Amino acid sequence: MVLGQTIEPFYIEPTGFVNTFAVRFYPYGFANFVTTSIKTLVNKETTIKLLFGETISRAIVPNM
Repeated sequence: MVLGQTIEPFYIEPTGFVNTFAVRFYPYGFANFVTTSIKTLVNKETTIKLLFGETISRAIVPNM
């Protein structure tokens, strides 16, 4: 999951065992890694598969 810039409160409630890893970018820093407009990522979660494709998402999360 990729969580775009949050400009309002955002709550995540895990529903089981969860592994997490976080990276924080400077404003517009993430735009260098994706072709999607980062404006579409604001205040929502987006799957890694949607942003980077099937091959990368399997490498990052093998059980997808």
